[in-house]
Amino acid sequence: MSPFDHITYWHWWIVAGTLLVIGLTTPSFYFLWLSAAAAAIGVLLFFIPLGFIYQLVLFVALAALIIGIARFYFKTPPVA
Repeated sequence: MSPFDHITYWHWWIVAGTLLVIGLTTPSFYFLWLSAAAAAIGVLLFFIPLGFIYQLVLFVALAALIIGIARFYFKTPPVA
């Protein structure tokens, strides 16, 4: 039995809040996207219980997706 077997939704919300504070105090938005992914995993766990490995895999996949979308959406246009 691993100590990570008892990770629940509110743990992810604490991680999301911590990442949000870090994201707001740094000049980049990178931690804000990680915060959004952690909050989304917390909401998902509120409704569907998942094992820790699935939580991590979903977090990494969702974080990569959100960061990819943000990089595409916020890409600066070339200066003419």
